[in-house]
Amino acid sequence: MLRLRTLLAGITLLLSLSTLASPSNPQEPIPPAPVTSLPGYTGTIEGQEAGHLKVNTASDGGEAFLFYWFAESGNGNDTSPIVIWLNGGPGSSSLDGFFMENGPFYIDPSAMEKSSNFIKPRLYSWHKIAAYLAIDQPAGTGLSFSTTKAAAAQNEEEATEQLYRGIQAFLDNHKDKNFRSRPLIIAGESFGGHYVPSIATKILEMNKDPSNSTIKLVKISLGNPWVDPAIQNPLMPVFAGEHGTLTYTQFNQTKTMADNCTTQILKFKGYTVPKWVNDYCMKAVNIVVKDSQRNLYDFRRRGPDYVFKALGQYLNRDDVRTAINAVSVATKKWDDTNNWVADQFAAGEQNSRSELFPTLIESMPVLIYSGDQDMCCNNFATISWLQTIDWSGKQDFLATGQKDFFDEYDQAYQTVRSSGNLTLFTFPTAGHLVPMDQPKFAFDMMQNFVRQDSMSQWFFKLQDPVRTEDLTGEGQIAWSPDLSGLIIKGQGFFLSAL
Repeated sequence: MLRLRTLLAGITLLLSLSTLASPSNPQEPIPPAPVTSLPGYTGTIEGQEAGHLKVNTASDGGEAFLFYWFAESGNGNDTSPIVIWLNGGPGSSSLDGFFMENGPFYIDPSAMEKSSNFIKPRLYSWHKIAAYLAIDQPAGTGLSFSTTKAAAAQNEEEATEQLYRGIQAFLDNHKDKNFRSRPLIIAGESFGGHYVPSIATKILEMNKDPSNSTIKLVKISLGNPWVDPAIQNPLMPVFAGEHGTLTYTQFNQTKTMADNCTTQILKFKGYTVPKWVNDYCMKAVNIVVKDSQRNLYDFRRRGPDYVFKALGQYLNRDDVRTAINAVSVATKKWDDTNNWVADQFAAGEQNSRSELFPTLIESMPVLIYSGDQDMCCNNFATISWLQTIDWSGKQDFLATGQKDFFDEYDQAYQTVRSSGNLTLFTFPTAGHLVPMDQPKFAFDMMQNFVRQDSMSQWFFKLQDPVRTEDLTGEGQIAWSPDLSGLIIKGQGFFLSAL
């Protein structure tokens, strides 16, 4: 998720002056080891491990460590691809995704207070498709930490470098299992729209040097990604207006602020967009949320943000930390979003990463998906920034008609468009966290993406419309039939989204 919770709540972000790992109780990380049991889980656990990877030693002697949790593929194939999962933020823990979206387990909050059996196996866990590797990054995020601030990544470029080192270390640690020979897919969401293309580009560049150990990156996936803020910011009030939650006056006021945000962003083209611009843009978002009285990440809800109280309670237990080979609670408190990291990366949060996509789309299959109830990284905006990407198959992609998936009640639950290396899904009954809101359909989508050599060939073989009885579960609804234009009808007035 984008780091909006404090701003949206109208709270000033106060920065901690302590080091990322508490200086009063420093602790060396526990070496990675198997995870064989979990408090609150009564089943058996096989093929999982967790721990920390050292990714930096600073000039002041401080060190940075990234926490990971790996689950071998539950399909019995120990040569299947490895999917790396990255949540966004900046500063959001990938254990959000692990427990709330697509990892092997979830927490049953209703059973947590009265039962010893409240950790449940997830039916639609992505580790049933491929091996699953969740990484908390950059240092300071989730259960990752550094012993001094200097050792932690200070910006996105340093974070990408440290993540690259972490992936290399993980693969090196599993030479006996030949992990390096397995295909690697990097998946993320939200601010992962910065993280994923950045690390994918880094890997492609480093693979060109024969002195580097090759990482077998084959595909990338992005859910509701934050990619080009200059385009995406103005479409938040458009989204709210299209859903009839803003008056004409409110729409004009918030759209003007969002347009001013874009104007300021574009003044820094080629440079890091400074923190003060990010603060102004976040203020505009805050007003949209306040005026619309809806959840930024799921428009069907009220309140500014998600709250994962049970997850925080669970991960801040020392018996849980021991089980997953993580540092103690006294050393590093877990938060779903770390404010130090969020503020550190505020400079650059409004930069675009769209310039990385032409090379990536030409190099490998790229999957992008959106829950259409998300205002923050909404599907209107995704369509808009995708139109700015110049690649060899662009015109064919834009000319390709969508295909809708319908259930037995004739309700559309999924839409897909695919051509060449680019595939775009939209889910009409999901917000920012698609795998949480639509676990089966997200599972089906990812299963196809992992297993198909060509999503576009799979797409063209589909009947249109696709019905549940024709294909066991897939789904979504549409945008405009012609991606070249999107006119949205609001409260008696028209809003142009492009």
